[in-house]
This record gives sequence, C-alpha cells and structure tokens, in this order.
Amino acid sequence: MDYKRYALWLLGAFVAAWMSLTAVSVGAYYLYPHYIGRAANVRIIPTYFRLAMVLDFAERRLDGRRDAIFIVGDSQLYGWSQNWRQTFSVFLEEITGRPVVNASVVDGRFNDVLLMLAAMKGDDRIRSIVYNVDPWHFWGSEGPDFKRLGEKRAWLPLFLVSPSLAFSFLTSLETPSGPQSFQFVRQQSQQPKDVRQSPLHVQKYRRVLNALQSAGGDSIVLISPQEMGALSYYNYDIERMRADNAFLLTTCREYQVTCIDLSERFARGQFQDIIHLNTKGHRALAGQLAEALRR
Repeated sequence: MDYKRYALWLLGAFVAAWMSLTAVSVGAYYLYPHYIGRAANVRIIPTYFRLAMVLDFAERRLDGRRDAIFIVGDSQLYGWSQNWRQTFSVFLEEITGRPVVNASVVDGRFNDVLLMLAAMKGDDRIRSIVYNVDPWHFWGSEGPDFKRLGEKRAWLPLFLVSPSLAFSFLTSLETPSGPQSFQFVRQQSQQPKDVRQSPLHVQKYRRVLNALQSAGGDSIVLISPQEMGALSYYNYDIERMRADNAFLLTTCREYQVTCIDLSERFARGQFQDIIHLNTKGHRALAGQLAEALRR
C-alpha cells in the first residue's frame, strides 16, 4: 500500500473541507441580514473572536441610525430557541419606534458584557442600554479578562481558526418546534454559585454596573425572569436563589442605573423552560422595557 499517496490524499481532503467550510462561513457572514433583531449565534466561538463578530453586526445595524437601544446580555435576551421575529427586541422596536440592536450572546457572561460596553463607549448613536443578570452569570466568568477588544472587524483570524462559524450562522434563525407552552425541561447547567461567596465575580458585576453608569443616557439592569416552580422541581435551592437575586438587586441600586427585578414576575405560561421565555414572555418583557424607557 502506498502510504505516502494515501496520506497526501487525506491531507488534500482535509484542506478542501476546511476551505469549503471557511468559504461558507465568509459567505454566511456577509449574507447574514443585519436588519434582524439580533446578532448571529456565536456561542461556540472563543470570547475574543465572538465579540468581534457581534460588534461588527452592531456597527452595520447602527449605520445611519440614532436614538438606538443597545441590548447586552445572555441567551434569555438573545431569545434562545425563538425565531428572531418572536423575540422581545423586535417587539420593543415596534412599541417604541426606536432601532434596537440586540448584541446579546448565548452563554454570555461578565467578560462579554465588559468588552462590548468598552467597545461601544461614547457612541452617540446609542441612547439606551439594557443588560440582564442572574445568579448563573457567576459560572463561567473566570476566563481571561481582556483589557481591550482591538479591531472590531478583526474577523479574518476567526475564519482561519474556526470554520465552524458556518454552523453558528445557520442556527441563528432557529424556530421553536412544537407548542410554546411550558414544559419541564431538564437543564444541563449546575446550581449557580452563591454570588456572595464569589468576590471576583461580584467585582466584575460592579465593573459592569460602573460601565453602565458611565455610559450616560438610559441604562437599565434586569434581574432575569426565572421559573421558580421548575427550579424547585429540579431541587435547586430556591431560598438561596432568591437571596442571590436580592443581592444582585441591592448591589445594582448602589449605582445610577435603573434596576428592575423581574425574577418572579413572569408566569409559567410565559416560559419555555426554567429561564428562557416563549413568545408570550418576550411580548411581556418588551412591554416592561418600553414602560421603563418612557419614565
């Protein structure tokens, strides 16, 4: 057997597949519609690169617009498993008549938010910023604390190291399957850390609040909706969850931002699992935010 020829054939097939995926990624990047209410799902992309992609989307979305509402948060504000037309950012734009830029990141944490706020600081096209936080944010925030993002359009290295971005774009327009009534869905996430015993994470949370306070304009911090009945069903420590939510709210009120506790304001029929909202929930969230922005 000619092992050398076989090895060369495998190498050629690998390079061809890699280049094909890269081409699809580049094409998807340029074809991704910037008029929709949220950036692409970049969950599987490393923090530094995924923020470059999301911020590039934000730049295109903001082009020629003023008085914008900038959304930074996690999968709840992103609208996980919701068709983008059925997310609160689309409903909020309809209610307020203002452009909404949803730069939320699935599994987004403090590092993601700090990078985005630093990159968009001083942008006079943005008048309002909305950010959500919950005890789960104290998981996964131990990564590198980048001092700067660098070029917002530094997307080329991403394609060289991660052609799987094509998958991210292809899953960004997902439509939920089946009825959108609440069902108990077992979550893979662990019980959140006790936020009061996580000084590094509390410090990062305070840095986010300080950045929002310094941004000027209207800054709104949401304590995320949580379906406590489902959390109890899966043996989460509900009293500790409530204590942690109270701590997040109390800390928020130390800063000159608008703090809204939504942790227990939504009914089971507005959730699709323990934390992610369905279409009814997204409509209710848009209404709550529109009211807060009018004050």
